[in-house]
Amino acid sequence: MQTQALRLTAATAASTMMGLAWAGQCCAGKLATNDRLGAATEPVGIVVTELASIGLERENVKLDQRRLRLRHVTIISDGIVRPHEREERRGLIMVNAGEISQYSIKCAEPTLHTAREVAPEFMGTEHW
Repeated sequence: MQTQALRLTAATAASTMMGLAWAGQCCAGKLATNDRLGAATEPVGIVVTELASIGLERENVKLDQRRLRLRHVTIISDGIVRPHEREERRGLIMVNAGEISQYSIKCAEPTLHTAREVAPEFMGTEHW
């Protein structure tokens, strides 16, 4: 019974994520270089709360000084996330309520992420 529930959960998650925009992914026909003109250098209206973490030094991956973190990020209306990169670790974004416009160095226009959407952040993603 547990195996069936796990398969159902995995299948549901996979089918949910298949149609969603990935972090840093451009809308159709909007691929272009964006040199960050006008991008903020500091966050505005952001509250980050770490909910839990797991040290990875004792896990199979044996990564010293690395943690798997679960964070809750609250962005107030008109809040700004400063530009950041995903060079060393990936992440997942989930919009709980409302919507957020995400800018990327690869896109001419922002990508809109809406409530209940999950967007993976892949290596090489540079966005704000």
